[in-house]
Amino acid sequence: MEDSLLVILKAQGHRVDLDAKPYVPAGCSIKEHLKGGIVNIEIITLYSSKKVRLLTEVLTEVDGKLLANASFLDYLICNKGLIANNWKGLKLIFAGTIYQNFKNELFVRSLFWDESWEWQFVPLKAVFAKNCVLVLLG
Repeated sequence: MEDSLLVILKAQGHRVDLDAKPYVPAGCSIKEHLKGGIVNIEIITLYSSKKVRLLTEVLTEVDGKLLANASFLDYLICNKGLIANNWKGLKLIFAGTIYQNFKNELFVRSLFWDESWEWQFVPLKAVFAKNCVLVLLG
C-alpha cells in the first residue's frame, strides 16, 4: 500500500535503524527483537486480516514477511509529521518486537491516533479487530 508516508520517506531519504534498541518501559524486558539493519524504506505494507481473530493467529498468516519492529515505531513517534493522515482510525501493530512483563505476559506495541499519535501495548492474546493492521517492511 503506497501512501503519503511512503512518498515522504522516499523523497527525504529517511533511514531507520531496525537494529537499534527500542524503548523499554520500566517493568518490561524484550523477549524478541527482529533486526533488519539500517534500511531505506521502500515498501510499507499494511496487512489486515479478513476476519476477526487473535493476534497470534494473524501473525502466522504473515510468517516469513519482515515485521516492522518497535525501533521503527520509535522512529515514527520521534518524527510524527511523517505519519500518514489516512492512518488515523487504524491501530498499527509493530509485531517485530515482543515485550514481556513481570507476569511473563507477552505484548507488542501499536501506534494509534487519539488527538495525537500515541503508542500502547497490545497483548499477543488480543483480538485483531477490523481496524488493526500489521506494519510490514519488504
